[in-house]
Amino acid sequence: MVLVPDLKKMSLADTETTLTNLSLNFVVIDSASFNPEYPPKSVIDQDPEAGDFVKDGRKIYLTLNPSS
Repeated sequence: MVLVPDLKKMSLADTETTLTNLSLNFVVIDSASFNPEYPPKSVIDQDPEAGDFVKDGRKIYLTLNPSS
């Protein structure tokens, strides 16, 4: 089992590196309305949530902040 990290506010490149190192996959499912509290193109939501335990190879579904 793998502990899901907190990916919020991470860039997509950092997210990819982090999840690859943990043997997890990811899918970008959506871009939300621009949120100025998050950097552009960063993760604003994830499923499963940080702190959950998942099996190796599990997909983490991401919602990204648009660039503008």
